[in-house]
Amino acid sequence: MEEPRNSPRERIAEGTFVRLRDNLRESTIEALTPQVLPDVPYRVLHVERHPEGDVAWLGPRDMSPQNAAAFNPSLTLDPSDDRFQNVYAVPVVHLQRVSLD
Repeated sequence: MEEPRNSPRERIAEGTFVRLRDNLRESTIEALTPQVLPDVPYRVLHVERHPEGDVAWLGPRDMSPQNAAAFNPSLTLDPSDDRFQNVYAVPVVHLQRVSLD
């Protein structure tokens, strides 16, 4: 069963690294792939807070700090800007923080 919320200790914020939760239903994983793959860490570029559930915009973990800082969700709509072609919005409830140490 999927957990409804991340614990405060595991708060998802810009700059953190995340991956898909281990306990997701197969149908949820299928809906998110191939854009977001299980066991692959992603960098959180932006978090939108919503009453019905927060959404995190995820980019590649090796994205440059300059591109990560410049990210805005509206930039994903510009096909001429290839910096953000591999950025995806994912409900925070499906994510867990990871350490890259």
